[in-house]
Amino acid sequence: MGSRAAFVVAFLLRSIYGGMHIVTKDAFNEGMSPYVFVFYRHATAILLLIPIAFVLERKTAPQLSYKVSLKLFVHVLYGLSGSINVFSLGLSYASATSSSAISNILPVVAFFLAVSFRMESLNVKRPHGIV
Repeated sequence: MGSRAAFVVAFLLRSIYGGMHIVTKDAFNEGMSPYVFVFYRHATAILLLIPIAFVLERKTAPQLSYKVSLKLFVHVLYGLSGSINVFSLGLSYASATSSSAISNILPVVAFFLAVSFRMESLNVKRPHGIV
């Protein structure tokens, strides 16, 4: 059961992402702005995750300094929010199928960028270099 559990979870997550792409595309087709959609998506995530994080991490989480909070805000602003805005804008012009395919190749693109910037090594002659 343990070896199949990872495949079941991966399949379930991919199915959820596919359904999310279809629902998002339908919302865009009905006239919703991609930027408003991203705002609602972030607001919903905040409302759902902050109470859970507060209850579970209240006693174990270290104090956040102003500097660390500012860094987190800036990285989320240009990283996560930026990529979701670009994804949503692209989805409003393309199909849900193409957006699912593109989102599946993001890890490959990240790996090629890491190899090109020498953050990862690729050596196919050794077992640890084969990905």
